[in-house]
Amino acid sequence: MNETIYNLVQTNTVEAVKPPMYRSKHDPMAPLVGSTIGTFGTTRINGAGIRVEKKDSSLFSPIQSTKPDPKTFLRKAAGTERTQKRLAAGSNTLGRSTRKYEFSQPIPDPVVPPKPSVPRREDRPIYGLTTSKNFIVSNAIEAILQVPGESKPGEPDYLAKPDYGQVPGYLEDVKKEIDAENEMIDAYVRDHLGVQEEAQEMVEEMDELERQMLIEKLKAKWEKVNSRYQRITHVVKMERYQMRRKELMEQELSALEKQIALLGRPGPMYVADA
Repeated sequence: MNETIYNLVQTNTVEAVKPPMYRSKHDPMAPLVGSTIGTFGTTRINGAGIRVEKKDSSLFSPIQSTKPDPKTFLRKAAGTERTQKRLAAGSNTLGRSTRKYEFSQPIPDPVVPPKPSVPRREDRPIYGLTTSKNFIVSNAIEAILQVPGESKPGEPDYLAKPDYGQVPGYLEDVKKEIDAENEMIDAYVRDHLGVQEEAQEMVEEMDELERQMLIEKLKAKWEKVNSRYQRITHVVKMERYQMRRKELMEQELSALEKQIALLGRPGPMYVADA
C-alpha cells in the first residue's frame, strides 16, 4: 500500500550542511607522552615520550641488494637425507650422472622433405600462356544444364490481410461466455448462500490532531511492551510459559509497528463509521 497520489506532491527537503573537516588543535608530530612504543631492546625508559626511530630493514627489506642468484635454485630432493650426505661428501651433482653417453653409430637426422630452392637470378617466369576455351559458351552451357533449385515460399504479408487491425470475432464470444458465467455464479451465491450486497460504507476524514494523539499513544505502548521484552531477552534457558510470553510480546511489537507506520503515512486518513 505504498502507492498514493500524495507521493506526487513535491515536498520541501532540507539539505544537510556538511560541517568543516575536524582538525585537532594538538601537534600531530609531537612525541608520544608516556608511550612505551619503540623502547623494547633499547636503553630507553618506558614512558620517556621520545620519538620512535625505526631501524634499517625494520619495515621493508634490507638496504643492500637482495637479488636472487640464478645458479643457486631449489632442486628436486635437495632436502632428503641421501642428498644431504652427498653434499657433505663434496658432491654437487644431486644424484645426476656425469657419465657421457657413447653411441656406436651416429644418430641420423630426421627426414624432412626438401623445400624448393630459391630461384636464380637468371630464371624468368613463363609469359604468353593462352587457352582456346570459350568461357562465354561454357558458362552458357553450364547455366542451361544446371538443375533449378527449389524456391522457398515467402513470408506472408500480414499488413495486407483484410482483417488487419480489427478485433478478432472469437474474442467477443469469449467475453460473452465469461460474463454469463459470472452472472450465473453471482445468482447461485445470492440464492443458496444468502449473501446480500453490502451497503456502501460511510467514511469520514480523521483529524490531524487525533492522528498525532493516536501515534503518541501507540509509541508509548510500544515503549512499555519493549521495556518488558528487553528484560527477558538475555535469558538463555526459558520455561514453556516464558517462551510463549516472549512470542506474544514479539507479535504485539510487530502489530504496534505496523499501526504506527500506517498512521504515519502522508495524506488524509479516512475512518469508516460504526
